[in-house]
Amino acid sequence: MSLLKVWLPSVFIGVIIGLIIVRIVTGITLEIVFVIVVLILAAQLLFTGDKFSITKTFPSRYVLSIIALFIGSLSTMLGIGGGAFTSPVLSAFGYQIFKAIAIATVGVLVVSVFGAIGAVINGLGIDGRSAFSLGYVDVPAFILMTPAVMLTAPMGVRFGNKLSSAKIKKALAILLIFVGIDMLRNVF
Repeated sequence: MSLLKVWLPSVFIGVIIGLIIVRIVTGITLEIVFVIVVLILAAQLLFTGDKFSITKTFPSRYVLSIIALFIGSLSTMLGIGGGAFTSPVLSAFGYQIFKAIAIATVGVLVVSVFGAIGAVINGLGIDGRSAFSLGYVDVPAFILMTPAVMLTAPMGVRFGNKLSSAKIKKALAILLIFVGIDMLRNVF
């Protein structure tokens, strides 16, 4: 809980910063940044051991706030929840992967809700959107994805509880590699 008290306000401020940046930066720039960050995180998860830590002590509240702010901004700019960033980063600081995933899950809620509200506001009146969009939010996709996520999330938690920390890190790394490669394919 003490980490959440630092993490969530910073993630929220990061979402606001990300929404401002999205109005300025081009889509291709965002995609390239996404690929770079995702592949770096995948490498960190894939090639470091279960006990890997970039520091001997857990970061201060100030450093954690800056990291959460960055993750909130980057996640919002890239249109993702941020769990793919939060879990590996906290894990790199020696935080247990199961706890890192819990923090990431709550952070995803903040990024998703406020990022979606911002995406609606940012996209109002912009030409070229699909017919059934509300701002930059594709309403049919939202309607189709929400029940699927709600049904499969508990299954993922149950499955994850059966795996070791090392296997979860490797699975997340492989997922990130596939996402990064797919994004590279789309960029070029």
